[in-house]
Amino acid sequence: MSQEIHQKWGFGMAPPKPPAQARRIAAAEQVLAFLDHDDRNEALHDALSEIKGLFSRVGKQDQWDWFSTSRSLGYPSARLTLLIADTLGQARRTLIADDQALLRSQWSLLRRLPCRACLRVLIGHARIAEEEGAGWIYLLSTREMPDLLKIGMTTRTVEERVREINGATGVPFPFGVRRCWRARDPASAEREIHWALADHRIRADREFFRAPFGDAAIIIDDTLAQLGLELRTLDRLEALPVAP
Repeated sequence: MSQEIHQKWGFGMAPPKPPAQARRIAAAEQVLAFLDHDDRNEALHDALSEIKGLFSRVGKQDQWDWFSTSRSLGYPSARLTLLIADTLGQARRTLIADDQALLRSQWSLLRRLPCRACLRVLIGHARIAEEEGAGWIYLLSTREMPDLLKIGMTTRTVEERVREINGATGVPFPFGVRRCWRARDPASAEREIHWALADHRIRADREFFRAPFGDAAIIIDDTLAQLGLELRTLDRLEALPVAP
C-alpha cells in the first residue's frame, strides 16, 4: 500500500487565508496610492510593512505560501523582490523619521522598480498576458529531499501541473515549486534543458534529476538565455477592467 500523503501542500504552495488576502489587498491599495499620487495617511506605515513582508517572503522562499505569494505578485525574481522589500522597509523607517528628502529618493526608486506592476497584479488590475505558444518550465522538489528535482514544462499553470504530479505519484511529501520560468516554445526549452542536465538525470524516460537546486537553476537560466526563450512576466502584463 502506498504511503498516504500527510502534507496538504508542497512547500511554498499553501494559499493565503481569506482574511490575510483581504489585508494584503488593502495594504497594496494604500501603497499604490502612495507611489502613484504620494497619498499618505496613518495606515501607510502598516501597509508598507505588510507589503514589505510579501516581497521578502518571495525573495527568501522561507514560508509555506511563498510561491503562492509570488504568483499573486506576477512572479517577480528573487533579486527584485529582495531589493523592493529592502527599499519598502527603508521608506517606512524614513516616513516615521519624517525625513522628506530621503523619502522622496526612496519613493522615486520604488517607482522605477516594478513594485507598482506587482501590486496591480495583486489587487486584480493586471495579469500576465496570454501568448500563443507560451508555457512554463518548472523546477520542483520536496523540502525533505531538496536535491531530487523534477524539471519539466507545461502549457497550463504551474499550479495545475504540480497538483497533477502530486496526485499521480502519491508521494508522502508533495512537490513544491522551487523556480519557474515563463518561456516561448516550452517543449523545445524543456528538451534543451534536459540535454544540458543529462549528467544529472536519474532515468532517461523521466523528468527526475539529482543535483543541488542552485546548480540546476543556473543551468536552466543559462540555457534559456542562450536560446532566447525566456519571457519576462512583468514585461508582459495586460490591464484588467477596474470596477468603478
